[in-house]
Amino acid sequence: MAMDDVEFFIDKAKRFFETALYNYKREEYDIALFNIEQACQLLVKANS
Repeated sequence: MAMDDVEFFIDKAKRFFETALYNYKREEYDIALFNIEQACQLLVKANS
């Protein structure tokens, strides 16, 4: 995988994580968990 792809996936994962924190603070737990799941999947993809 190209380094640009890895950086892209990591950046997207960080953004999903930040959104998860925002939703968690708003007590939108189901959406926060969805965002965490997406972040994890992107990090796994970046490390593949």
